[in-house]
Amino acid sequence: MNGLYNLLELVVSEYDARSTEHHIASVMLENIYQLAHVSIGELARMCNVSKSTMSKFVRDMGFDDYKDFRLEAGRLYVKEKYGHEDTNINITDFIISKGDSAYLDVLKQDLDLFFQSIDREKIEKLAVMIHDYPRVAAFGDGYSECFSRNLQYKMTFYRKTIYTTRSSRKQVDYIETAGEDTLIIVFSNRGGYMRCYQGQDGRPEKECFKHTKGKIFLITSNEDMVNDPLVDECILYEHTTIVQNHLVIYQMIIELLAVVYQEKYGFPEEII
Repeated sequence: MNGLYNLLELVVSEYDARSTEHHIASVMLENIYQLAHVSIGELARMCNVSKSTMSKFVRDMGFDDYKDFRLEAGRLYVKEKYGHEDTNINITDFIISKGDSAYLDVLKQDLDLFFQSIDREKIEKLAVMIHDYPRVAAFGDGYSECFSRNLQYKMTFYRKTIYTTRSSRKQVDYIETAGEDTLIIVFSNRGGYMRCYQGQDGRPEKECFKHTKGKIFLITSNEDMVNDPLVDECILYEHTTIVQNHLVIYQMIIELLAVVYQEKYGFPEEII
């Protein structure tokens, strides 16, 4: 049986029925297959407690934070609904294994969570910086790099040039020599792009971010990167990681950036 279910059952059996802990665990058990898709604020309201109380409860159960707790809940959700616990599933493999309808269900869950939790002020801040910085670049590894090119293409409609390249060597050279007039946007789901060459054997350490004078704006799901000394600004998105839907989320972020950019600055022919 799933570890989260056992942990909650233990809390219910060990704590007094009148205690806050017993109450929270009972509510969680009643809604256990929805926990992967409920924010900490929503769950706190369901349990009639504060967010700080909810945060303390999940830490007392042994989780690093609420996100770590929800990832465990996601494993239970996938096992119950789809018959396995893998929470890092390739989209293609998932559709082959479970079909279109099952994937659409999971995608809807992730998109609902994304639109509920995304920081719109950060989206706006990045749009303004893209407009204001004389030089802008966007980079990533693998699939993430594809979205650097998607952003580059999108911004051509607004006559804003964004540099990108598939060459790891050229990316590193650009980052390392960038000046203070340069904004560098990085797409990296877990933030690993900032530290190492992910596509190379042994993942050698990457030094360029330690030397750059450019402004680094990271787009990631890894909340630890928010306070990373190599990162100046961060758009943090949430998803259950049941499937690798960050690829869809990247495109949603690009579209939201375009919405803000167009609302603020219009199309070039509309600007007088």
